[in-house]
Parts: sequence; structure tokens; C-alpha cells
Amino acid sequence: MHNTGLGELYFTTQFVKGLKSDIRGGVQCQVPDSVNRAILLARVQQQVLDNTKFRYSKPSVTGKAAVIPAKSDSKTTPATSSLWKERQLRNFRKANGLCMYCGDKYDAAHAASCTLHPQPQVHALAINNH
Repeated sequence: MHNTGLGELYFTTQFVKGLKSDIRGGVQCQVPDSVNRAILLARVQQQVLDNTKFRYSKPSVTGKAAVIPAKSDSKTTPATSSLWKERQLRNFRKANGLCMYCGDKYDAAHAASCTLHPQPQVHALAINNH
């Protein structure tokens, strides 16, 4: 830092390069112009990630099993309960970068190899025209 030939931009980019990849993206998109600004953005990004992990983490039970009283609500039907669970699962998988169909880690190659992913329908008319 005592080399006057290296400016603030150099140190800012070096700091951002050293961040974990899940934090780096959030900091880079803000284009910080100083190291102090980059540090502030990294802290904010870490808090966002911590809140997301906390929100989607399973509660840990220590000692005796936790008893959660069930609500007796006559308005809740099995269809709405099932729909709610499906939406929760979809949101969880989306937030964690997982495949919507099987729950494995999603990437470009996974879409082609996923056995639960619906395959596009090929129409007989399209085949006959070729």
C-alpha cells in the first residue's frame, strides 16, 4: 500500500478478487470505487447470505423432540397443503441453485441428463415434413 504507483482501483480489485465467489458477485455488480466501499458491500452481501441460509435451514433439535402443536383449521384442505409444500420446495431449490425436478445441483449439463426433467415433445407432423 506504500507504493505510490498503485492506485485505489488496484487495491479494490485485489480485495474483490480475494472474496468468496458467492460474495464476490454481489460486490462486483456494485462497482465499488474504494476498498472501504468494497468492504462495506462485502459485509452487506455476507449478511444477506446468512439471512438466506438461516431462513432455509432445517431446525436442529437437541435433547427431547420438539413438539409443535398442530392448528386445527377446518379451511385447510389437502390440496392447498400439497400446493403450499410444492411451492416451498420450488422456492428452496431455486434459492439454492438446485434442479426443480430432482433436487441435484443444477448446471447446464444437468438439464440434459436429468431423468425427471420433462423432455420436449416432438410432433409427428414435424417429423413427417423433414
